[in-house]
Amino acid sequence: MISSTELLESLEQYNTTFETLLGLIPAKYYVPRDEENVSGSKYHKHVKVSKEVTKNARRAKLDPDTHKPKPQEEDADGETMDVDRADTEITPMSSVQGIQALRSKLHARMDQLRRNRVGSQPETKDELLEERRKQRGLMRDRRRKETKEKIRLEKEAKEKKDGKGDKKGTQHKVSAPPKNQLLVPEPVTAVTNVSFSAVAGPSSSKKSKNLATASNPSLALGQLAAHKEKLAALPDEKRKAAEEHEKWEKAEARMEGVKVKDDEARLKKAAKKKEKEKQKSQKRWHERKEQTAASLAARQKKRTDNIAMKAERRKGKSRPGFEGKSFGGKGKSKPKNK
Repeated sequence: MISSTELLESLEQYNTTFETLLGLIPAKYYVPRDEENVSGSKYHKHVKVSKEVTKNARRAKLDPDTHKPKPQEEDADGETMDVDRADTEITPMSSVQGIQALRSKLHARMDQLRRNRVGSQPETKDELLEERRKQRGLMRDRRRKETKEKIRLEKEAKEKKDGKGDKKGTQHKVSAPPKNQLLVPEPVTAVTNVSFSAVAGPSSSKKSKNLATASNPSLALGQLAAHKEKLAALPDEKRKAAEEHEKWEKAEARMEGVKVKDDEARLKKAAKKKEKEKQKSQKRWHERKEQTAASLAARQKKRTDNIAMKAERRKGKSRPGFEGKSFGGKGKSKPKNK
């Protein structure tokens, strides 16, 4: 049965996971924008204007006093009209500059509010990946601390029960495991977006060395059987304590990414598979050796046949002037005896 403490820890872990997932949703999907609160005045036809304003605007448009004369452009003959350039004054575009300044202030204020808002979300893909990596690192560190604290508390409780603990250790009250706190994301700044990878301490290497087995499944099975025999030879209390310690050590090693090969069924299956692969490789090697030997024998036979045929052809031929017919037609000349 699951105790209430373990159930509460499990619920708090699930709550932390859900809070983290909800924190990854951008704020723009659940915060209403100003455009959504505006009524249907998107188009100009929805704007209500009084008849008096429309009438005055039309009258001002047709009034000649409101229009200023434009300077005459160049005629077709190339002559230009006189334009009084002295009357034209160059005025600075203060209104445009003021609008730009106000717009820049508005954007700066929006960025500042976005950065200071609690639960602000990253905008770019790199920031999102960095935030997720940071959350995973925090969760991993918290789980490691909880596991170490749990092992320490169990060890102290066991020492207290067996009477092996010192007086100072027994006088201390066993503190309850720290409560899981909900992850509340801090304001994202350029300084807080720095993450460090987990560095394995000396304890992790020691545990991996203690739990290390041979890479060969057959040898690993032998080591596992020897370890079981060694545990079986111990007394009941020591065996149970060793099994409990080994179980926690394996769990912590798996959490740190160490592969623990303690499944006998899987090791047997892997050994059987490796043996089959070995037999297949051996069979292919023998076939290759036979094919190579047959190929060499065929090539040697072909070479011997070619040499014999060439010698046979040379034997039937006669060299001109030496083994040819004699002038008298009496056949081949006989070599003189010296």
